Amino acid sequence: MPWPPRSPDLTPLNFFLWGYVKSSVFRTPINGLDDLKTRITLQELKYRLDILRATKGAHIEVS
Repeated sequence: MPWPPRSPDLTPLNFFLWGYVKSSVFRTPINGLDDLKTRITLQELKYRLDILRATKGAHIEVS
């Protein structure tokens, strides 16, 4: 069963994160599905590293 696009399981943080990722990923034209997947993966990794830097490596909860 496909996940509904406006699922109540998403939190406000999910909506913030998607806006952040979307603005970075679509900054330049996409060259295919593989390029899109790579950009999303790299941007999400960058976001996680930024969180680690901000918390100085402290434990964070991910839900």
